Amino acid sequence: MLRPRAAVPVMVALVGAIMVACAYQIGDNPSNEPGAQDATTQDENGRAVAPGVVRERERTPSPTPLPRDSEGNVILPCNDILVPVDKEHRLPADCTPAELVALPAYAVNEPQYLTPQAADAFMVMAGEAEALGLEFYAASSYRSYWEQADIFASNVEQHGFEEASRRSAQAGHSEHQLGTTTDVVTPPTWSLSGFYGTPEAEWLANNAWRYGFIVSYPPDSEHITGYIYEPWHIRYVGPEVANAVHHSGLTLGEYLHAIWW
Repeated sequence: MLRPRAAVPVMVALVGAIMVACAYQIGDNPSNEPGAQDATTQDENGRAVAPGVVRERERTPSPTPLPRDSEGNVILPCNDILVPVDKEHRLPADCTPAELVALPAYAVNEPQYLTPQAADAFMVMAGEAEALGLEFYAASSYRSYWEQADIFASNVEQHGFEEASRRSAQAGHSEHQLGTTTDVVTPPTWSLSGFYGTPEAEWLANNAWRYGFIVSYPPDSEHITGYIYEPWHIRYVGPEVANAVHHSGLTLGEYLHAIWW
């Protein structure tokens, strides 16, 4: 994998960021929250972490050890929205979300499906953005393992394996299989490439976390994530975790690795 494993710097940044994040309530000034910086607890290693993060980890403890496939990839458990899906960690082929709902609006192409929590958050986010004069729509949301296999094969055919691996995930390694991730587009181009540099892309980068979403593959991070900058690719992790990721300075993958293991 292309992501360097600088464990100590990442963990130091993570701990500091989570403690800062505890002082924030989404969209509020931390000065309005007396004592918020004291609202921390500790994980099993004695590190100060946000209470919401601890609750998530206690709810879905990581099995030890996790199984690996024939290529050495770690096989992640299904239906945990915080699993670190990446080039070395994948979902089982038969992993599908426990429940998916079709977005009633702000969707293009064909019906777009997300988990209920992600769908509700996306609708609120898109609606509030629209009130500011911004338009974006879900264009590619939940994908099965086999749909992702077809997409990756098509990219390999068009671009070759190396370039395809920068632009898309192999089957099982896509965050779209979680049902909490969507790609978004905006008029007039209605294309992913047309989303670069738009006001909508800038707004999402600065505000998606307020609704529980994070841009998974930010600019200048391909050496960490293994993927090109994708301003259109957002993943729902819930408001508390998204808040902590945003204030950590880490990529989503770095943050999830640090809290998940």
